[in-house]
Amino acid sequence: MHFYLEIDPIMIYLCPHVNELMLTVNEKWHLNTTEHLSKIVNLSNLQILWLDFRHECTFAVNLYTEMNTLLKRALNLHSLRIKCNKSERMKVITLNAICLNLPHYIKRLDTNITDLTDAKRILERAEHLSNVTFRTSNPRHFAHEIDIWFWQMRRNVAYQ
Repeated sequence: MHFYLEIDPIMIYLCPHVNELMLTVNEKWHLNTTEHLSKIVNLSNLQILWLDFRHECTFAVNLYTEMNTLLKRALNLHSLRIKCNKSERMKVITLNAICLNLPHYIKRLDTNITDLTDAKRILERAEHLSNVTFRTSNPRHFAHEIDIWFWQMRRNVAYQ
C-alpha cells in the first residue's frame, strides 16, 4: 500500500501581512508554539516583535528552543522588545534564552535588565545592535556605569 501526500508549496496564512506582533506569555510557553504561530502569521514578514512575560514562568529549556526557532524563521525581524513585569527570574531566563543569542539582523533591543554585568554581556555579544534600551530599577546609576564601561572599552557610541 502506498500513500502520497501532496504539499502545497504556497502556505496560506490566516494573517499573512503582519509585520509587528505582540505575544503575551502567561505561565507557559507550550512546546511547538512557534510551529503553530507560523501557520497563522508569515514569520518572515515580522519586523517588530514584542514579548510580554506577564507571570513567573516554568519553561526555561523550552523557551530557548522555541525562541531559537522563532528567530531563525523571522529573517526580517529588526526590533525586539522584552518585558518581564518585575520578575528577576524571568529577566535571567530571557537574558540567557534570547538576549545572549540575538541573530545579526536584529538591530534594536529593548529589555528589562537585572544588573550591569548582564548589560555588558549583551553588548559584548551583540555588537551588531544599533539601538539598545535597558530598563532597570536604577537608571541613573546604570547609565553612569555603562558610560564608564564604554569609555574603558574605547567604544564610540551615542546614547540618551
